[in-house]
Amino acid sequence: MLASEDGRHASVTVHQDVSLWGTHLSQAESVTYELESGRAVWLHVATGDVEINGERLRAGGSMGRVETGSLELKGLAETSKVFLFDLTNTNSQFE
Repeated sequence: MLASEDGRHASVTVHQDVSLWGTHLSQAESVTYELESGRAVWLHVATGDVEINGERLRAGGSMGRVETGSLELKGLAETSKVFLFDLTNTNSQFE
């Protein structure tokens, strides 16, 4: 975790209802993120290529999601860097 509203996990404190996560993925490495009800995520691929629940994103690509459940991020390049913003879903901007 890089940033959060309450500074948990030694993250930077921001005065918004958001948690910012970052990860480096090597090729074929994967991580899972659980999206809770009432939340939305915005994913940004900074470097490399990744697959997110079967959908491929390349460096510079981004996507939003509001479905409750799991997001599986899988590295497709030698090295990929991904940022995940967990936000409150107060409107339909992601739908």
